[in-house]
Amino acid sequence: MVRLTSREVYTVIIQNGTVSNQERQILNFLHFNNGNKTLKEISRGTMIEINAVSGRVNSLKHKTHKGITILKEFSKRKCNVSGKMVTPVGINQRGQGEMF
Repeated sequence: MVRLTSREVYTVIIQNGTVSNQERQILNFLHFNNGNKTLKEISRGTMIEINAVSGRVNSLKHKTHKGITILKEFSKRKCNVSGKMVTPVGINQRGQGEMF
């Protein structure tokens, strides 16, 4: 049984072309900045307005590829931008080989 890494999930999703340009920017940001980020951190890092980030992240949390959601929520932590406790998101690395 193969456990997928976030890098493998990212590669499959980007290559299959089912994400919008802003979703791709967000996935690129999360991929190259390792780990989970808050919406405001994503907005600041991608230069995409917060309302657009919120919509794209929501969409990515509901999109799946072979039964695996693209993004998942992590435990609450303090946002580096706002200083508030919020739920960050990151690329989902769950899987037992379902994507291949």
